[in-house]
Amino acid sequence: MYPIDQDTYDKVNAYHIEFKTGALTSLRIPRIVEYYSDVEPDMVLKCIILGNACGWASYKMACGYYEKHKEAFKF
Repeated sequence: MYPIDQDTYDKVNAYHIEFKTGALTSLRIPRIVEYYSDVEPDMVLKCIILGNACGWASYKMACGYYEKHKEAFKF
């Protein structure tokens, strides 16, 4: 089972690219949830954490990063 939802990851990444935000922080969660009304704040946070950790390379890489370092995550 993957720790993050691919659809949400793709939306958060698209937001990141469209608004040229650099590294996303939790302060952006309300804006992202408002922009994409079908995403959950807790999943957005998980996507931000893993997306930033792997440089927003890909969903597969973010999940791989989680698997490699899951002891560091509390989700």
